[in-house]
Amino acid sequence: MSSLVESAHHFKLRCTEVGLSRETLRAFADHGIDTLSKLAYSCGQPGTPLPQTEFDDFVASLIPAALLGEKGSVKRLLFESQALLLNDLREQVTQPDNKWSTKDVPIVERQKRMEAVKASIPGVVVEGPLEPSHGLLNAACRMEREGQLRYIAPEQCGTRMYEIQNVKAQSKVLSLEEGKLAISEEKGLPEVACGSALLLQEALKRRGVALQFAGVASFLAHERYIQKLFAHMGREPPPGHSRTSVHQLLTADRQVWTKMIQDEVPAKRGADGRHPVDDALVPALQSYEVTVCLLPRAAVESKKRPAPPKRFAQDRDTKTQKGDPSRGGGKGNGKGKRAAWQPSVPEGIRKLGGHAQTPDKKRICGMQSRINHPLTFVCR
Repeated sequence: MSSLVESAHHFKLRCTEVGLSRETLRAFADHGIDTLSKLAYSCGQPGTPLPQTEFDDFVASLIPAALLGEKGSVKRLLFESQALLLNDLREQVTQPDNKWSTKDVPIVERQKRMEAVKASIPGVVVEGPLEPSHGLLNAACRMEREGQLRYIAPEQCGTRMYEIQNVKAQSKVLSLEEGKLAISEEKGLPEVACGSALLLQEALKRRGVALQFAGVASFLAHERYIQKLFAHMGREPPPGHSRTSVHQLLTADRQVWTKMIQDEVPAKRGADGRHPVDDALVPALQSYEVTVCLLPRAAVESKKRPAPPKRFAQDRDTKTQKGDPSRGGGKGNGKGKRAAWQPSVPEGIRKLGGHAQTPDKKRICGMQSRINHPLTFVCR
């Protein structure tokens, strides 16, 4: 479990912080008290006043030689355990359906679990791009605590560094609890980019680390699932088809978890110590509903864009003949020299003796008038 009242590491830390001796800790362990939740029900009833005589009998049976100061520390720890337990039960009742309203894993619990995860997967450096965010760890632990699978998209599997650098204010949610309005904070997982195959693979690996951290699935089983998923991307497609895309992998991953949730695969470890999710990942990937999402798709032939319309021909005829005054010919148009600019005249008008210039070489039609009235010429 991941809450404060169910963490054995947090219990030992709190016993040390309130000043209990090693002998008292050993006495707690001998009587099977290793969490705050067990201590809360060991003496008295949570939510009701604790009689002094009942507490004295409890301490006398547990640690007969306890001094007055140590008795006070035990009473303080007992009151704290009952208060935390009541608060934990109240949150489970008032916020049962809030997807990301998870209780954070205690610091000491998170450190111990992460050390155990790193030791169980040698050869994998759980740092940098493979270190999951605390929000991802909390979301995975909630699945184990409730015993129900929830789909965590790769976009929500951020890194710890990204979580530190992109701290967002939590949104406020107004709810009605026991006939009274209450304002609570809604926690959400920040989204990261998964547009490329490398980013998607790293996000899935971080989810595998979080699942083993929470005890929902083993990292090796999830890694085997990732390799089979990406194997579809490396296969040579048939002629006229394109390779499996990253978008298809994302769709298939969502379908895999949807199928496991529909099949009611439990999130808790079984009595034999195996994870049901480990045995369900690959069969779900090989099901028809998921395989159809990974089939190579027909390649779309890129249509050639139509050629842009040709611009209006410039008012220059490079194929003018010498001696034709209407075509800009005459003296001075030798080879190697650029022909003088002459406005073009339609052949029909030219045969009738039409000209585009006056005898003093002035245009009869300007550029603007030629656009509006392209057939304005003078025939002589």
